[in-house]
Amino acid sequence: MRHKQNVVLYLDRRVVEKSRELGFNLSKTCENHLKQLITRFQHINTGNNGRSNNEISCWWGCPNLNRGHESPSLNKPFNIEETLASFAEFCLTDLQLSKGTVKLHRRLVEKYTHFIAKHPRSVSKEELREYLSSVREGVAGSTYKNILAALKRFYRDFLGMKELVESFRFPHRTFKPKLIPSQEELKKFYN
Repeated sequence: MRHKQNVVLYLDRRVVEKSRELGFNLSKTCENHLKQLITRFQHINTGNNGRSNNEISCWWGCPNLNRGHESPSLNKPFNIEETLASFAEFCLTDLQLSKGTVKLHRRLVEKYTHFIAKHPRSVSKEELREYLSSVREGVAGSTYKNILAALKRFYRDFLGMKELVESFRFPHRTFKPKLIPSQEELKKFYN
């Protein structure tokens, strides 16, 4: 008991009432769940490619995500600007991508997060597949390739969730050789 301390948590009143009806010990339940999360995500923190534990843990427990006196609603859009900034910095520094590519990746990941309207770590492979299917129909092959590249870098490289994106393949492009005019054709054109 001497290693424990008081912590303030903001919970939905209905959740608290229902848990009391069912006889749950809120303190112990929260503590046990946090222990499970720490165990489950500990492998991410050990192989984080130079990112701080704070950046990675931000997705599942960041104090800035749902700060306030009201409990966060799952229906409300969440603020991911800080994480997108961290992702952009990761792409620039760790992956050595150009500023234009980083800007494109950030914009595409931001569009994706607005489309799914939920926590990126809670997305299933089926939901990601559904998103990619909906996007693929309305865009050119090269645009789809950019979207997939951004999502692969976001999930595989930045979040360390390679199992979510490893099965998705880039579209095959047929090779079209460039036709270079001969010297005679150039002379004819020039004259």
